[in-house]
Amino acid sequence: RFFGHREVMVRNAIRILTLDIYKVVYGAMAEIRDCEALQRFVLDRSRETYFIHLACHLRELWFRLDAAGGVEHVVRDAIDSHMDLLEFLSEVVGLGKEPLSKALVERLFRYALFPVLLGSLLDADDAAGKVDPLGAEADATGSTPPQAPRPGRLSRRCALFVAHQVFDAFRSAKVVLEPFAAVLLLPRPPPALLRFCLDDPPEAPPTYRTTSPGVCGPSSAEAASVAPQDDGSEDEDIWELVAQALGEDEDTASSSSSGETRCVRSCLLAQLHSSEDACVLLTVGVLTACLSCREVLPESLKHRCGLLPRHCHTAHSFALTPGAHAPDDSPDDSPDSPRGCTNGEAEVLLLVVQALERSLHMLRIVVVHALVRLALEIAADPAVSGCPACCAAPTEAARRALRAAARHVRSKMDGELADGFLDVFSEEWEQDKSPLM
Repeated sequence: RFFGHREVMVRNAIRILTLDIYKVVYGAMAEIRDCEALQRFVLDRSRETYFIHLACHLRELWFRLDAAGGVEHVVRDAIDSHMDLLEFLSEVVGLGKEPLSKALVERLFRYALFPVLLGSLLDADDAAGKVDPLGAEADATGSTPPQAPRPGRLSRRCALFVAHQVFDAFRSAKVVLEPFAAVLLLPRPPPALLRFCLDDPPEAPPTYRTTSPGVCGPSSAEAASVAPQDDGSEDEDIWELVAQALGEDEDTASSSSSGETRCVRSCLLAQLHSSEDACVLLTVGVLTACLSCREVLPESLKHRCGLLPRHCHTAHSFALTPGAHAPDDSPDDSPDSPRGCTNGEAEVLLLVVQALERSLHMLRIVVVHALVRLALEIAADPAVSGCPACCAAPTEAARRALRAAARHVRSKMDGELADGFLDVFSEEWEQDKSPLM
């Protein structure tokens, strides 16, 4: 009833009480006779009403943040409310009770994360006309005017920001991040799973509309008695589709995609070449968050997503020094080589270095810094450093980027940015002056 109360103290009190109830029902009372009936009662009421309300409230906070229009206090309030709710959701998942966690996460996927968040990234790609942003008409600052999202979708910046916050809030929750990262980054997610991102978000149930505007709403019994709208989407089992996505190998995924090449991944990686600094920086943050979730996201998923190369068989270092090459008895390390790595190169690493090469003169120092750190983190991974075929194209692109950077150093040394530039350069020099390998 009070989950979306306008007063933060009331919202926090309700969330604390809710967590206490879950802890008692699934913890202290678990050994009591007939406790299973009580657990089933709590789970059914949560799944049928409360978790749907939370998911709808979460996406409503996203829309509020997106509509803030840069007004500082409105943005700050929206971010605080959003982070408070994400923290509560992560605490519910963190209880470690699988039925409860899966019921909550399924509602989050169905009502918010897939159709609104990931669907917004797909829509942003359509709004851009799938044209290289660097070729678009830019204003005096070098940025293209942002396009208004269609109803039920977020702007690119807001969607990227929220995606990063999701990784941060659920960084230890495999039940959330593994399916989310799979749909976000797999080149060929199952079409039925992708459809959740392409379709319009489900409408909030009538109980949500009567609960959220005022202080009081229907009681639990009244809310549970209202039948949810049947649009056919409930027939799809998200967890079966997720298991299919995570269990398929590349050949099976290719054959089951039936020619469908559209995916959230391509829309996300395209933002590395955006003319908007904020989009580039937020995209780097999302990719860095994926790499840092080592205990949650399996290495196999990172390889299938292209964050790390697939099926590398050799072991040589990633080198940026001119003239570096593999020993004579090693496989051919040219980008066209069929050996070494099935993809021939580390795709994400190459895109990051190419973003530096193409847009170095347009990006702020903080964005260049983030791109360089991401490139170094990927390059230092043994799966990349041990594959000459993966390193060839990124190494050549890195040399060109370094030459371009050298030509623009003098411009960075003039004016008020000089001290910040020197601080970043000194920090990176001390951290990375020794070879990666």
